[in-house]
Amino acid sequence: MFERGYSMVGRSYSSFGGSLGHSTGFMYGGIGMLLIGAVVLIAVVVTIHFMKKAKTKQPNNEILESLKMRFINGEITEEEYTRMKTILSN
Repeated sequence: MFERGYSMVGRSYSSFGGSLGHSTGFMYGGIGMLLIGAVVLIAVVVTIHFMKKAKTKQPNNEILESLKMRFINGEITEEEYTRMKTILSN
């Protein structure tokens, strides 16, 4: 019975890439998992960054469009339009 339990432990280690004395398969598997995790993390961070950037551009475009309509309707002068557009674009 003891030998049977010992052989089960040996098999569980061999599934990780070899015997107890030679575990290079497990090491390479761990590095691969770390690389995959890093790539996924970078993809999530980049996606969040671009989503935030897109959200901040939309209201600014709406404000500039509103300013443009005020100029077209004659509510503000060309100088006021130019000054406000410069301020809002920065």
